[in-house]
Amino acid sequence: MHQINVSRETSEQTNKPFWAVAQTIATRENATAERLDRIGYKTLAPKGRFRIDGKPKVMAVFPGYVFVHVIDGRWYDARWTMGVLRLIMSGERPAPLPEWEVDKIERATGSNGLVRIPKAPRVPLKTTIVDGANVRILTGSFRGFHAIYEGMDEQQRQRVLLDLFGRRTRVELAPDDRVQELVDDQQTSATK
Repeated sequence: MHQINVSRETSEQTNKPFWAVAQTIATRENATAERLDRIGYKTLAPKGRFRIDGKPKVMAVFPGYVFVHVIDGRWYDARWTMGVLRLIMSGERPAPLPEWEVDKIERATGSNGLVRIPKAPRVPLKTTIVDGANVRILTGSFRGFHAIYEGMDEQQRQRVLLDLFGRRTRVELAPDDRVQELVDDQQTSATK
């Protein structure tokens, strides 16, 4: 029979408090967090305000997951709490979540209990198309139209001149619309 020597450092790491991640039944994060709270665990189930189908809605930031603070290496009860599907494991014990991640979430939580989710920074659209160039609109409402490129506005929307109803009309394209510069060969075949 082989004996495994557990170093003092390993046993201290096992008993050191850490945050673990529990996967829960979908949309039952709150109920599961309450059950874990009742049996003595500190939990974090962050919520945020999201826009779904144009309507603001309060939802879980991490749907299907709850953060559980494990103390003294006692995680087994959390694993078998009703509503917990599993703990995210690293070997034979729950994978520790870095403390700074939980701190970041707690700092972003407002007085109303909702996490402020920063908007993604808008990366300026880079284009090599020069003003006055002939372009074809590849996506969006005006897909397939030919136009004259007029540059970009302050909100990084591309401006083009379209021939609509017998006159040139300035149009700002949607932010995700794409245009392609026409080369001389494409222009002549498009007009035929």
